Amino acid sequence: MKALILSIASLSAVHADDFNTWVKASTNFIAGSQGESELPRHAHDPAEDLYIQALEMSFNFEAFGWLSGFTNISTFQVNSNEMDAEIEEAFLKASNLPYGLEFRGGRYLNRIGTQNSTHLHGWDFADANLSTIHFLGDEGLATEGIEASWFQEYDKGVIGLSVSYGKVVAHAHHEEEGHDEHEDEHHEDDEHDDDDHDEEEDEHEEEHHDEHGEEGWSDEVLSIRGLIRHNHTDQFQSQLGLNYVTSTTGSDRNLYGVDYTFTWRENGLEVGGDSFSAGIEYFNLDNGEENFGSAMLAAHYRFANGFGLHTRYEWLEFAEEHGDEEEFVSRERFSIAASYTHTFNEDWSGIARLQYNTDFFEGDSEDEVWLQIGFSYGGKAEVR
Repeated sequence: MKALILSIASLSAVHADDFNTWVKASTNFIAGSQGESELPRHAHDPAEDLYIQALEMSFNFEAFGWLSGFTNISTFQVNSNEMDAEIEEAFLKASNLPYGLEFRGGRYLNRIGTQNSTHLHGWDFADANLSTIHFLGDEGLATEGIEASWFQEYDKGVIGLSVSYGKVVAHAHHEEEGHDEHEDEHHEDDEHDDDDHDEEEDEHEEEHHDEHGEEGWSDEVLSIRGLIRHNHTDQFQSQLGLNYVTSTTGSDRNLYGVDYTFTWRENGLEVGGDSFSAGIEYFNLDNGEENFGSAMLAAHYRFANGFGLHTRYEWLEFAEEHGDEEEFVSRERFSIAASYTHTFNEDWSGIARLQYNTDFFEGDSEDEVWLQIGFSYGGKAEVR
């Protein structure tokens, strides 16, 4: 990380003609209601009846025609009286290289599946997909490392391959919350049982991760994503993605995934017009002892006037302890949403989204309703 900061600082001497910077910002406010279950959630999912879901700001630069950089800072509400902030991504990128090669180094969201590398303001729904929550972690999978990518265009589309190796980013604010709660319960015994306490806490954390088939990525991981994007015509496109994540140290976790998205655009490759997309995504998590599966079906119709209709069905399985026994259980969620996106000018846009979820778990159901309002600044795309 120090090397990344020094590299960015050194670029301040670059001539203005070779150096371009821009800022993007977004904010999401949300109001609604949810049930009282303790099912796993993404750290940035709605969690309060009235909630500041995120205040995101990104800093981007380009230089020399081949070097670029990106830093994203997210501020969010953790409870009714407390805000927290974190650097989600901070990396340098070398692109426009021979043979279609690209390299990223620093902290980044891994290119896995259809959502993990997307920031909250780019999600299709107000909350994260179940596969992201259970299989990639409560904030998705982010690493500090290096990524090599290869993209090759052909007459009908593009073929790509990204390979990343790095250390998993620990999200300190979650660890501190859990530590504080545990510390309050056992404060009197800390002076005598520090070693035992730490060992038991680590064991409990590992058991929790195994129990729900979620999180669990630690130390260093290797991730691979391959894709083929094919334009059948200017109006019809398909994209196929293949995904793999493995823990290279510390555990025997392996994640396999495949996703397919079909898209129709009324105006073809030009901007504007109605559009429709539908996709399916499947993951299988092998933790060395058991296998867990997940599947998602989603469809979106976006009208040229800014309105959109969205639906999502998800199924996921994991193991849960009942006394001394462990059994497989499943979780299902059905979501419907309506949205309206409005562009005020070349820099400012806004979105309003009304969403309803029904979550099924062990014979019970839980309903949620959310109204999300978001604003975005910055017309130029982020460095990705």
